[in-house]
Amino acid sequence: MNKVAQREEMLTHYGPLSYDEIGYLLNKMMAKFEAYSLALRKKVYTAMVESLENVYRHQDVMPDDTNHYPRFDLWVDDGQVEMSVGNPVLNSRVEHINACIERVNALDRDGLKELYKNIILHGTITEKGGAGLGFVNMAKVSDQKLAFTFDEIDAQYQYFTIKIVINHR
Repeated sequence: MNKVAQREEMLTHYGPLSYDEIGYLLNKMMAKFEAYSLALRKKVYTAMVESLENVYRHQDVMPDDTNHYPRFDLWVDDGQVEMSVGNPVLNSRVEHINACIERVNALDRDGLKELYKNIILHGTITEKGGAGLGFVNMAKVSDQKLAFTFDEIDAQYQYFTIKIVINHR
């Protein structure tokens, strides 16, 4: 296993996301994490796919605003991998997102497995193509509760940031 003495930024992205850019980031992560265990690479890959696809599918684009693009950062140190993902969302969506993450954070591992199974068996697909599994999958691979913030941008938008931590000791 590769040892990192201090926090090291492995990947960063700031700007609009496309499926090509998501693929590029995933491939770059796999190359940078080649020395790490397969189990860790799979967890990081899963969290990246879920978080980046959530941004791609669900972000609320602010017209004529170049100051609040989606952001992705991935760091590693000798004990943890941490990713932070942010994007603008409409104020009208904040309560729903907050409730979804709080629901996931309230569950233990068995509860997450049960919720996952329930969504697979009984969930419905939204018009944006999601079934509600993104936060569940992020929580399943994370070794801590999902941390998140909403920072006011203006009267219509908040900047949503979620942090996912995966231990690798």
